[in-house]
Amino acid sequence: MQRFWKKVKKTDTCWLWTASTNGRGYGLFWTGEKNVPAHRFAFGLEAIPEGMNVNHKCDNTLCVNPRHLYAGTQKQNIADMYHRGRDNVQHQKGEDHGMATVSDKAVERIRKIYASGCETQRSLALKFNVSQSTIQRWTSGEVRA
Repeated sequence: MQRFWKKVKKTDTCWLWTASTNGRGYGLFWTGEKNVPAHRFAFGLEAIPEGMNVNHKCDNTLCVNPRHLYAGTQKQNIADMYHRGRDNVQHQKGEDHGMATVSDKAVERIRKIYASGCETQRSLALKFNVSQSTIQRWTSGEVRA
């Protein structure tokens, strides 16, 4: 246990893991048998109920402060992520969304053309290089409102 805590820098709030990470921002600790997530080790491997995550209250993936950790489900972890605005996609709308291939102006143009009855959803999909179901969602106002 002493070897673990030598790899931790305590701040006024979080206790930061300073050794190796897994490439996604989570610390890794070698137990002598295998690498385990440092925050899970700090929480106590035996205390983690089967199938549960060790979630961060502080949103700092390098934090190993046991007071900042709690056992929770993946569903709780995802709900926390959305509630705290940490998701990378939820707040990106329209052409700002990383997966957008068509500008907001083009979507408005598509809606006007479709509303005029001059084009079908299929023909618009072919022109704008998107699926017919995407055109359907845009013209119904389901997305990109």
